[in-house]
Amino acid sequence: MWSKLARCTYAREIYGELDHQVRRKYTVAQIAGMIRVSRKTVYRYLDPDGRRQPCGSAGQ
Repeated sequence: MWSKLARCTYAREIYGELDHQVRRKYTVAQIAGMIRVSRKTVYRYLDPDGRRQPCGSAGQ
């Protein structure tokens, strides 16, 4: 079972992975499926507006 901190950390790590053609290796939907959360939750972990909080902080 994944903890919230583990899910958040893993999502951020694999979202940054690139393939040999310098494209994202995984889509947000694929990441959500891997860690068994919604796409919305993955976007919350990634916070594209640049306001993201550390994975273990309150308010996640």
